Amino acid sequence: MHKSPTIKAQLIAVISFLSLMLVFLGWLGVSNLNKTVHSIHAIYTERVLPLETLKVVSDMYAVNIVDTAHKTRNGNLNWAQSLSKITEAEQKIQQNWNAYRIAAHLDEEKRLITQAAPLMESANKSIAKLKAIVEQHDSKALAYYTSYELYPEIDPITQKISELVAIQLVVAKSEYESSNKIYQQSFCLSLVAISTSILLATFIGVIFYRSITHVINQAHEYFMRMASGNVHIDIEINGQHELSKILEAAQSMKNKLVNDVTQAHETANEFARIKVALDNVSTNVMITDNARNIIYVNQSATQTLKKALPPLAQQHTGIQFDKLVGCNIDQFHQIPSEQAKILATLNKTYRTQISIANKAFRLTANPVVNDTNNRLGIVVEWEDVTDRIALQQKLEDQAQRDFLTGLANRRYFIELAEQELLRTLRYKCDLSVLVLDLDYFKKINDAYGHKAGDLVLQQFARTCQVVLREVDIIGRLGGEEFAVLLPKAAGALAVEIAERLLKAFQDDSVTLDNNETIKFTASIGVATLSNESQSIDEMLQEADAALYRAKHAGRNKVVAAFWRV
Repeated sequence: MHKSPTIKAQLIAVISFLSLMLVFLGWLGVSNLNKTVHSIHAIYTERVLPLETLKVVSDMYAVNIVDTAHKTRNGNLNWAQSLSKITEAEQKIQQNWNAYRIAAHLDEEKRLITQAAPLMESANKSIAKLKAIVEQHDSKALAYYTSYELYPEIDPITQKISELVAIQLVVAKSEYESSNKIYQQSFCLSLVAISTSILLATFIGVIFYRSITHVINQAHEYFMRMASGNVHIDIEINGQHELSKILEAAQSMKNKLVNDVTQAHETANEFARIKVALDNVSTNVMITDNARNIIYVNQSATQTLKKALPPLAQQHTGIQFDKLVGCNIDQFHQIPSEQAKILATLNKTYRTQISIANKAFRLTANPVVNDTNNRLGIVVEWEDVTDRIALQQKLEDQAQRDFLTGLANRRYFIELAEQELLRTLRYKCDLSVLVLDLDYFKKINDAYGHKAGDLVLQQFARTCQVVLREVDIIGRLGGEEFAVLLPKAAGALAVEIAERLLKAFQDDSVTLDNNETIKFTASIGVATLSNESQSIDEMLQEADAALYRAKHAGRNKVVAAFWRV
């Protein structure tokens, strides 16, 4: 078996080589930079600074001395100012000339300095003479001096200084060209070194890349063959470096896939048997994945949804009912986000009731978990309970409603009234109750029969429903006696409502089959909640007592319990 270098060894080699190349290039760059800086520094110290000192000397002779002499003669400078400028010029000439002589190294420079010595001595004597004239304030002597003696003494030394400047410029140019040549050579050498480093790094990188991609391409080929379904392949593992572990992983994956494919066939056969069983049960069944996407719908559920298709398609426009598999079950809910919140974390049986096409279904959802208790999805069953709910509602209505008038019976009225009392006490509102009794109802039964009496009771109930508010609660306590609970109604408003009822009863009547008309009236007792400890029974007793007073006062009247007798 061919033993390849490890990836770690190859990386160390590449990084070491690149580090050495970087160190070499850095050293080369620093060395060239040092040479260039040294050359520039030499030009500055040996040529630029001497030129500056020569320029100062030349300016002192050609400008300060000559210019001061002329300005003094013309009266532009007084004698004191002129003397100060001449003295300053003398000092600067001496300082800068001495500095230049010390820095001069070329033979030609020394030769010219020797030649300039007598000229400078002569020029300095001339300056001394000018200084004496100025000190004596001799205008005539100054005019003669500036016209005939100044220039012959100053011009020779300034010319000699110009020769020295010319030598400095020639030497500076030569030294600059030499430095530039060194720089160009260093630059070319650096380019060659960088190019060579890049080529070597590229070559090493290609070798390193091929050593890695060879194994990766092998692994890719094996993985693609396994992905296409060919899991029975032989995987060759060559080499010992780290990437060979990919091939080892591919070998392990192949072995696992062989086992998984075998188990998948067994699972598919088991699922087919379960599907046949589920398709033959009457319960509606759906199975979803963990994201609540439908992965199975049994025949019963399919038929149920097909029957309800037109209204469902109108209500849930985003669902394709002919292609339920793949749809999200949350879309069946009126508020999908609420159902998603419940089912996303479902870990036990969940029951609720849903409505599909005006039919009620009892829905049960159970999580599907594997042997390690990991949730795989959700099984949803729903059963049509429309008839059962309708029957239950009918029984509840019969237990709570008066069969003749449809109003709340006594028990249900008391239950609603006690709930309203609690609400009234919590929010500190007003609450009143009316107790109503049909006047002379026994005479109506005796004169027209019980059937006519029933018609009067029904019309009485309808009139109450028309006159009273939606929040008011009406109940038949028994026989011809009724009660009305008035939420948020104080005594005055309760009496006003009772008076409206009396007026409505007086204007109302019942017409029998033989066209006979029955008129009826009622007496009403009113009671209002007076303290927080009062109960509904106590309020009804107060209203009943007030009703009794209304009866004895001649009937067809309203009497409030809180009125003084």
